[in-house]
Amino acid sequence: MCLFADSGRTAELLKRSRPIRAWKVLYFPDGGNLRSLFRGDFVWKPGINRSNSRARKAHAGDGPIGRGIHVYLSREVATREIRSYEREDKRVVPVTCEVKHLIASNFSGTQAVFTKVHLSKQAYSKAMKP
Repeated sequence: MCLFADSGRTAELLKRSRPIRAWKVLYFPDGGNLRSLFRGDFVWKPGINRSNSRARKAHAGDGPIGRGIHVYLSREVATREIRSYEREDKRVVPVTCEVKHLIASNFSGTQAVFTKVHLSKQAYSKAMKP
């Protein structure tokens, strides 16, 4: 998954003082672990999940962002987008993101990328149910 960063939208998100509620599309293969669609080797656990990004601060310009944890900023968009993935075992899972871990947001403001994302125990347990 790749996001085309928009510096204006990223700046808007950086002004927030509270954590950001977001949604992640994950899958649950064969009753095993929750995994990322585009990094199937990444296993999601309750608590803080860290990305493979080396970003230390938000992206200042416009351009493609590949590394990081990509999330949807709207449950409706995540639910609509989930239909485009062929997997049957996919789920839309709520997560919480701290502004200080923001890498970038896209032009439409529907997606963002973070270095760290929190998955609550409750959301994890719910997502693990078949």
